[in-house]
Amino acid sequence: MELEELARGTWSDALRALSRECAGGAARVGSPGAAGSSRPASPLSWSLHAVLYDEQRRELEVLVALAGGGPPSLRCFVRDPRRLWVARCGTGPSILAEDGSGERTLIRLAGARDHPAPAADGPVGDEAGDPAMAGVGA
Repeated sequence: MELEELARGTWSDALRALSRECAGGAARVGSPGAAGSSRPASPLSWSLHAVLYDEQRRELEVLVALAGGGPPSLRCFVRDPRRLWVARCGTGPSILAEDGSGERTLIRLAGARDHPAPAADGPVGDEAGDPAMAGVGA
């Protein structure tokens, strides 16, 4: 597994590349949760349309649709992200975004053809052994 903090100037291009790689694949968006706790994953299966960063508005946006296609039906935002990490492992890439207040959002992706969908019934975060959380400094 490779964990990399992205330099701010590379965010737009890196997220566009991940969007192309994982378009149509499964996506989960959630909070990693506090140590020792977890938040259950959504029972719905989402399909990725795009992960974007708008430099002028200073927001990261994740667009997903219900599995099976169609136009984006949910847009998730991280306002004023300060840090982004990307982790790559056998189940697909994960993006961890930290906003100005220190809140973190975990975006787990799976390529449409290359990777199985992230588990839909487990917690999101390090208590599930998520590689996106391993080694990430405060």
